[in-house]
Amino acid sequence: MRIAIASITLLVSIVILACSASALRTYTSTRYHAEWILPLWPSTVDLRPTHALLASGVILVIASIFYLVAALAPTPLRSTRPLNLIFTILAFLSLFITIFTTVFANTINDRLSNTTQAGTLASWTCKWQGFGSAAPGRFAEICTTSTAALDLVILMIVIESFSVLLAGWG
Repeated sequence: MRIAIASITLLVSIVILACSASALRTYTSTRYHAEWILPLWPSTVDLRPTHALLASGVILVIASIFYLVAALAPTPLRSTRPLNLIFTILAFLSLFITIFTTVFANTINDRLSNTTQAGTLASWTCKWQGFGSAAPGRFAEICTTSTAALDLVILMIVIESFSVLLAGWG
């Protein structure tokens, strides 16, 4: 069961990384275009939530791979105690990281969602949702991927909570 949870954590973390990296790459490629009179982006886009999602994804991928290697690597002594300790530590670490990332990213997004001068990648691009084809290029994609990454981190709280319960169970 622990290997299945670690595998699910690994897969969801990779998707979080992919969504956040895609949104950030699109932003950086369209950030500076001097030939346009009206820029696509405000002068101050807060990238901290996106960076937090990327960091969270990287840490969760590394932790999942570490556990999977420890669990699946052949050892001469097949004691489960060290493996239980590794799983428990990684479960609590992952739960803490996902809770922190969710609170941090959503707090900044909510704080900046009602301003017209600045925003995060998610809040700025999602303001254009109701405009259809009038929205600047790839804003719908950035909004969707940013929102998906935030939603997946919330899903990770549920997965990691189950992981902590499983670690406590033995």
